[in-house]
Amino acid sequence: MLVAALSKSAFGSAQVPTLDIGLLAYLNSLTIDITDSELCHILDAGETTLLLDGIDEGLRSAPWLLDEIRCFAARHRTLHMVVSARTSGVLDKPMPFMSVTLMPFTVAQRDQFLDGWFGAGGKKYRRVIANNLSRNQILGEIVRNPLLATVLCVLAEHGIPLPDTEVRLYDERMRLFTGQYDVHKRVPRRLEYRSEDLIAAARRIAFAMHEGRTRELSASDMYRIVGDVRVSKRTGAAGAKKLVDELVDPCSVLVTMSGDGRLGFGHLRFQEHLAATEMALNRSIDVIPLLADPGWRDAFVRLARMTDSLDWLIDEAVRRMAVRPSMETFRAMLDARTPLERDTYTMALRHATERIRLADDDDDGGEAPQDWGAD
Repeated sequence: MLVAALSKSAFGSAQVPTLDIGLLAYLNSLTIDITDSELCHILDAGETTLLLDGIDEGLRSAPWLLDEIRCFAARHRTLHMVVSARTSGVLDKPMPFMSVTLMPFTVAQRDQFLDGWFGAGGKKYRRVIANNLSRNQILGEIVRNPLLATVLCVLAEHGIPLPDTEVRLYDERMRLFTGQYDVHKRVPRRLEYRSEDLIAAARRIAFAMHEGRTRELSASDMYRIVGDVRVSKRTGAAGAKKLVDELVDPCSVLVTMSGDGRLGFGHLRFQEHLAATEMALNRSIDVIPLLADPGWRDAFVRLARMTDSLDWLIDEAVRRMAVRPSMETFRAMLDARTPLERDTYTMALRHATERIRLADDDDDGGEAPQDWGAD
């Protein structure tokens, strides 16, 4: 809203507006009757702190904003300023102030965040979230930063059922970051591509990165990876570049991971989630060779949590005699299923390994049977 007030104050003028003018216009729009001299006195009194939230949102319509913040601070040297931004492409630029990154919340800090978000009138939403996190303790261990806590707050406020699993939390996170965030924040749409296109590109990138055993890639490598993603507005190199750039800014799905500007998903857990989703949705991928790779084990566990059935995977592994090299991964996947499914799949895998063992016995004289646990 402050940026909108700044833009309105500069309407019909070739000059870049100042924060002083924008603040005055913004306060007046809130029916706060204050003159420019009174505002200047408040700013220079030495006891004032100005909070500017969401600078990454404002830079799209006001690219001069960072320079104006620097000039504003020089004009009001006794003023304390705190500026916030999501981890985004904006942070690749030189910042005119000291930068800090938030550490994960403690439980007490997360509770304080939720209380502050809803205020005194939001106790019912606060209880909904508290009950959800209490019922789903693993989810409670994950929701330890403002963005994931924001996902829960926005869902609760709009009466949307809260996610009860990590898979659903990350799915909601992707939807929020690829368009719904702007809707809920009531800021003008900043994305050219649909949420579906952006999520498809993110999945493709995450899978390629995991396959390459890396947490970070250059932007140019990512352009190449998503070059064949079918999108609604534009295809080819230009479309791939735009998709990746929007995943960086304003979506903040991809973030800077290194000093040379290489990009990644921030947390390995998020990369694994997207890679697993790509495996679940894109059956053209040959996942069988990946089963025996310990580096893919956690991604397969996530796949086990998001797919309705593992029959297709087990049947293919049995057909290609890839069960025994992949037993540790299968065991981990079965631990993520219901007890009934676990027993059913364990029996199927035991029978498969026994058939393979008997076949091997005919060839090389035998091998000890594999232990799949009790029936």
